[in-house]
Amino acid sequence: MILTNILFVKDVATRLWVFRLWHTVFVLGVFIYAWTCAQAKRIRFRRNFFWSRARWSTVIAITLMALLVLYEQFEPFPLPPIIHGTDFLTWQDVTVNGVQFVVMLWAWWLLQKHAERTVLSAWMSVVACAVAIDILLFVLGGRLFSVGLYISKLNNLIGATMIFVVMLARYIMIQRDVMLNRADLLRANRKLARMALTDPLTGLPNRAGLDQYLERAVAWAERHKSMIAVAIIDLDDFKPVNDRYGHPVGDQLLRAFSERVSRLLRGEEMLARLGGDEFVLVLRELGDIRDVSVAMKRVSDAVSVPFDLPERVSVKVGASIGVAVYPYAGEDVDLVRVADQALYASKNDKHGRKKIWALHEVEGMPQTIG
Repeated sequence: MILTNILFVKDVATRLWVFRLWHTVFVLGVFIYAWTCAQAKRIRFRRNFFWSRARWSTVIAITLMALLVLYEQFEPFPLPPIIHGTDFLTWQDVTVNGVQFVVMLWAWWLLQKHAERTVLSAWMSVVACAVAIDILLFVLGGRLFSVGLYISKLNNLIGATMIFVVMLARYIMIQRDVMLNRADLLRANRKLARMALTDPLTGLPNRAGLDQYLERAVAWAERHKSMIAVAIIDLDDFKPVNDRYGHPVGDQLLRAFSERVSRLLRGEEMLARLGGDEFVLVLRELGDIRDVSVAMKRVSDAVSVPFDLPERVSVKVGASIGVAVYPYAGEDVDLVRVADQALYASKNDKHGRKKIWALHEVEGMPQTIG
């Protein structure tokens, strides 16, 4: 019943005062927006600036509604007359309308002079102008059921509807921009993560990528009671190629080597580049030591074939390989260190060796893993 009395108040005068209250709040809202835009460079916006304003606005709106409900229930005093018969031209009504008209013109001027050229500011300018025209038509109509009254109400309805639609559209656009920016940020983060774990020359995992992979591989091997091998590959005679043909050809050789060996990988095996002419090959799901020998034979055969590079350059290089086997050579961090020791043993015996790879053997290492 209270809500019905507020929406459909008992007499025309009270209804007009309710309308005036709403109209004043609307006018003040437009003016506050215009003033905030004009003072944007002077106001020091705190992190919760807009939220605090929104909370205060909500409190004020609820307070006004509560006062309206209390007045409708108890009517402690009569409202000043705002209408004589059907005539609006009372000094109270003209004063209220005059103040609102000046405030709207002021808001329109602030928006034109200081506000940034956004869609919302443009429509706020239109609304300020429309409300000023609405007030003018209302005063000029001067009477109930006049053409000016109905035109002003239609104008008011259109203005309020347009500002709601524009603010809703603006909110949707902001949310869309936030989602697009978030997607761009995620893509950029993924790209940075890949760059941090990838060698820029060959596209292979770098030392950081190798460490991450080895940690997962060792954990998998521990759970499945399996064996993995880490092989460090060092290209022999790479420096003479650099000295003779230049660094661009040396870079092409490194890329060609990485592509050739990568084609030999099976399943979860991985090739990484430590830097310079050193690479690391990780072998997984090995049944016994003979599987390591088979894999190293594949790499040896691949290296023995000359590399045909651009500009009709053909080079032949050798390789030295050191191999460490988990779990006998230690954990993931120790595997690379132990394989490096085996690599130096292979390089020191380069002229007398029968194969290009050396296995770091540990006492008690079986030939098969059951």
